[in-house]
Parts: sequence; C-alpha cells; structure tokens
Amino acid sequence: VPPQALLAAAQSIRTPLSNLFGVASSLFPMLEEMEDPMLQRQLASMNRAHYQLLRLACNLTDMRSVLLGELKLRRGELTGFFRELFERAAPLLQGAGLELQYTCNAKPFCGWIDRQRLERAVWNLLSNTVKFTPKGGTITAELEYTRAAAVLRIHDSGEGVSPAQLTSAFQGYDRSCALGDPRWGAGLGLPLAEHIVRLHGGTLMLHTSEGKGTTVVLSLSLSVPGTAELQFHSPTASIDYTGGYAHELVELSDVLPLA
Repeated sequence: VPPQALLAAAQSIRTPLSNLFGVASSLFPMLEEMEDPMLQRQLASMNRAHYQLLRLACNLTDMRSVLLGELKLRRGELTGFFRELFERAAPLLQGAGLELQYTCNAKPFCGWIDRQRLERAVWNLLSNTVKFTPKGGTITAELEYTRAAAVLRIHDSGEGVSPAQLTSAFQGYDRSCALGDPRWGAGLGLPLAEHIVRLHGGTLMLHTSEGKGTTVVLSLSLSVPGTAELQFHSPTASIDYTGGYAHELVELSDVLPLA
C-alpha cells in the first residue's frame, strides 16, 4: 500500500470521527444525569469505540511515516521511559482483571530514540498481549541492559498462538488469522511496531506455544546512530498524534470498561 494512501485513509477516518465525538461529548453530561444503567453501558461502548477508531487512524498515520523512514532521534534515559509506560498501563489492565508486573534491575542508561514512536511500538505490543490474555491472567514485562542493546521482554499467561499465526504475525494484511476473531484487528499493530524497532536499529521477535502464552522480545540498539539516521526528522513529530487525548486510553482502548 503506498504510504500516501495510508495517510489519506487516516484522514478520512479522523475527520468524521472527530465531528461525531464532538457532538456526542456535548450530550454525555446530560445523558449521564439520567442514571439509566443501560444508557450508561451504551455511553461506555460509544466511548470505547471512539478510542478504538482513533487508534486505527493513528496506526495508519504512523505506518505511512515509518515506511518513509521518518524518525526524530534524541538521546534519552530508557529505564524511566519504560517504567512510566507500564505504570500508566497498570490501572487500565487492573480494571480489566489483568495483573501487570514490571521489573528492571539495571541502573539508569541512555539510548537514541524517537520517544513518541517507540512509545507507540510498546503500546501496540502490550495491546496485542492484552487481547490474548484471559481475565485473571498476568502479564510480565522485564527490561534488561547489555552493552550493545536494551532488551524488553513482555510475556503473557494467555493461550498462545498457532505456528501458522506466528509466522504471519508481522505480515499485516497478508497474515493468516481468523477473520471473525476481533482480537486480530486490522493487522497494523505488530507490523508498525516491527518497523519502528527496526528503524531504531533493533529487532522484534515472538516466541509462543499454544496453551503456554506468548513472549515478545524487543531488542533496541544502544549504538550511536549514523549521520544518515539522524537526518530522518519528521516535521510533524512534535505534534501529539492523538490530538490531545491520553495516549494510554487510545492505545489500550480494547480494555476500557463497558459499564
């Protein structure tokens, strides 16, 4: 798919979505005062759907950018970066009946990252993990430091995936999955995360076996980027990609409560 077509698709979704939610938001306070349980569930469902569609639009926009190799690399401290992400995610997962455990035994260390896009990659990985972990399950995340790379492992206690699904997980539209299973979504999350990690000089791998959960391994190079890499500066990288919404609500919209 041409990168420009992805951007056009994102805009065609985002504009009417913003208009629709703008009108709905003006009605929310009045409807909430009615204290009707069924109405409250419908409002919650509408709220979740809005964030889910916004996330799809964000994925389409970012996929276009990463396909063009657009990054805005800055040197940043990584232990705090990852810790903050998982601390923001934990309450949402807890509300969905999932436990999130994060550990990092390394001392603070730095790397060259596009903070916004690397955040998106981690959110997408966590979102996929959540979809395949049943209520009452546990998700663990561990950050390790080596002299050459930062290694983040995310493991879930879910059902795992089949070998066929594993081999096509990063193939986006061409992947092998059940079309009737909503957990697989549009197929943009994992390919987007892989592209972002690769642009950072890293790798992304999946290890799974049916019935024993899945482990995602993100390895991020700590080498100083070359001159060519530092020239990939997107003029829109400093603009908030959600339009001002809390990133965790957009990225983990599938676990937002429906009541």
